[in-house]
Amino acid sequence: MEAKPEEQALLEALINAPTQPAMATVVAGTNSTQAQPRIITKPRSRATVYDQTLEAMAYVASLGIALALWTAGAFFTLVFLEGAGVPVAPTQIFAWLIPAFVSAVELKLWPARGRSPIRGLIWFSVLAFDVGTSFAGLVQWGAGRRINLFTGITLPSTGTTLWLFALGLGLLFAFAPERIGKFAVRELRTLLKV
Repeated sequence: MEAKPEEQALLEALINAPTQPAMATVVAGTNSTQAQPRIITKPRSRATVYDQTLEAMAYVASLGIALALWTAGAFFTLVFLEGAGVPVAPTQIFAWLIPAFVSAVELKLWPARGRSPIRGLIWFSVLAFDVGTSFAGLVQWGAGRRINLFTGITLPSTGTTLWLFALGLGLLFAFAPERIGKFAVRELRTLLKV
């Protein structure tokens, strides 16, 4: 059984119909389609000044957390480099440029599809340096140290527990500050419409 021309046009229009955000409509008596805009709106709640202030404060606090994590990772990187004989000390202001450049590479050369594999290689090398130096600096600084946090934590002087603790923090210091910072800045810009 052969389809009528109108049914054939409808069938072709449905098969070739564009998907969101436009819907196809069959023009009667023809084989053409005409796109109609499809607007999907979500009711927006009205945020009060109080809500916006709290939200801005939360994002600024997130930036503070990112800065604290970055500073800790940078400190342990500098402790490692100083212990390895590199003439830098965490008290020298210019020494902090090393972790700043590491962060710049981690933020801007993040590997993605369609990008040069060299970018990914550089990013991975810098990431390995970041995690490795934070890990080694934390092991060097923290072995047997008592940290007065909550009820007090005493780090083991050597062994697997210290290494796992340092590795976990090294990974945290390498990934978290940049991700939290990007999130907080993006949300603040959206909130403040900058």
